[in-house]
Amino acid sequence: MRERHPDGIDGPRFTQNDTPEHHPDRVRRVEVAKEGGTVVHTVAEDTATLDLLADRAAVAPHRWHLVVPLDGRCDHDEVRGFAREVADTLADTLAEAHPEELTAAARRNARGNRLYAQTAVVPYSVRARPGAPVTTPLTCAQPDKPGTHARRWTVHNVPEQARARPWGPAPRGRSPAPARRKPEALR
Repeated sequence: MRERHPDGIDGPRFTQNDTPEHHPDRVRRVEVAKEGGTVVHTVAEDTATLDLLADRAAVAPHRWHLVVPLDGRCDHDEVRGFAREVADTLADTLAEAHPEELTAAARRNARGNRLYAQTAVVPYSVRARPGAPVTTPLTCAQPDKPGTHARRWTVHNVPEQARARPWGPAPRGRSPAPARRKPEALR
């Protein structure tokens, strides 16, 4: 899913989930089940595809990030189920804490003017806002530091944050069982 701004960030925007048929054959696609059918997503795994998406004025919305290193012993269905469970729990928790701003309702017509609390993008995605802010992982201490806000890092200074290794050394993988308990503790 990507948010597109064909007339710039001040113009109208729309969300595009599918990969247009006119995209070059070199663009990798993956078909995913959705309610009432399937959707073919673009897999942005190389610079050429990222360039193509940027050329189409495509950026991604963002709200929260969560990283859980796994040890590789779980199959796809177990990891997907775990990810869904964590996302649902966090979305419900956020929507309950900020009911005027956020909702856990996936259907656009059920959201009103509220943001969908379960939307996520990969780290280091450019946001369609003045100054080109970038979604950026933070160290545990950074959210409390003065000057840390959603527009703190931009396309001009985000390499500085990336070099700081906000996630630290690569975490040791593990089973999802202990991590599954943590979102419940947020309630």
